[in-house]
Amino acid sequence: MAAPAAQGATYHVLAGEPDRKGAPERAFQNRFMPAAIQVHVGDEVQWMAGAGAPHTVTFLNGNDFAPSSLVVPDPKGAVYDQFLDAAGVAFPYSGKSKFIYNFGAIVFPKGGKEVRGGTKLQSSGLFGRGNDFPAQSATYTFPKTGVYRYNCLLHPGMKGTVIVKPEAARIARPAAVERVAAAQVKKGWATSKALLKAPLPPNTIVSPAKVDAGGDVALFMFRPAKLTIPVGTPLTFRNQAATEAHNIGFGSKAYIEGRFKAEDKFPDAGPTAPNQVAGFLTYGTEDPTLGSDGPFAYAGPAHHGNGFMSLPIKDNSKLTPQFTNSNQITFTTPGTYEAYCILHFPDMRTTITVTP
Repeated sequence: MAAPAAQGATYHVLAGEPDRKGAPERAFQNRFMPAAIQVHVGDEVQWMAGAGAPHTVTFLNGNDFAPSSLVVPDPKGAVYDQFLDAAGVAFPYSGKSKFIYNFGAIVFPKGGKEVRGGTKLQSSGLFGRGNDFPAQSATYTFPKTGVYRYNCLLHPGMKGTVIVKPEAARIARPAAVERVAAAQVKKGWATSKALLKAPLPPNTIVSPAKVDAGGDVALFMFRPAKLTIPVGTPLTFRNQAATEAHNIGFGSKAYIEGRFKAEDKFPDAGPTAPNQVAGFLTYGTEDPTLGSDGPFAYAGPAHHGNGFMSLPIKDNSKLTPQFTNSNQITFTTPGTYEAYCILHFPDMRTTITVTP
């Protein structure tokens, strides 16, 4: 073990991949690297924005942290308006409790820049690369010994720990920690390539990911890209990612875009802007008595009058309201259908051929 680092040293943690070198297309590392580090009292830690998604660094009580999700129930108790499908029938989420984007809790910094524990939430606010973000890093100083756990509010399965030791403790120097992070990035891209080749269960569509202590390595795609199943065969959609929600659905590009325009209101103009998560994402378009897992029956072009279907969003994290990572569909009508992750429409897709 290296000799003690000087008091006041700065340690660096990667918040996602630093660049795309060695990355397969549509592969991302939503994780903190390293996920756990040791520092001395008085040292600071700087989290560096990666080349992928933006993140936050958020502490509560210096201990276990149950994060706020990007999507939360409307605190005012509002409900969804009545939205009709192409057949003139109300979608089942009409009149149900509305969900909104937790804009204020995620975007804006809270608390000071010294982490001491206590009861108040401290958050960096959203940081990332490019002109859209006010900061490209987040820095905190740790004046007290202890164990401080943190999460990314945007990706609740993304988490880490800072262990603050007395000045005399022997810990790794900052340069050694950076070498560990670089090795993890390289290994992450190797993991993503393995995910592209991993065997798949029969009659299953997977959004591939590998979860580790800091978050996960994920592919923003469906595997397989094409699938053939007999009519009536149960098809399982499974999201392996803890940090990214996905769903599966069907419909024309124009109709799906129109539904987003009518229902989904992200408050990107500020906290007073209209705020609503589309009901077809939070509840899905199907019979609520089947829960979020199904099995749901899909009738092809006749479904909801025009072939539209959207199942509830799923992830692989126990920290979010999704709870389960899969749902199931049976096809009642032969045909060839383009299936999408409606949340990441239209790039995340697969083709399903249903035979008689």
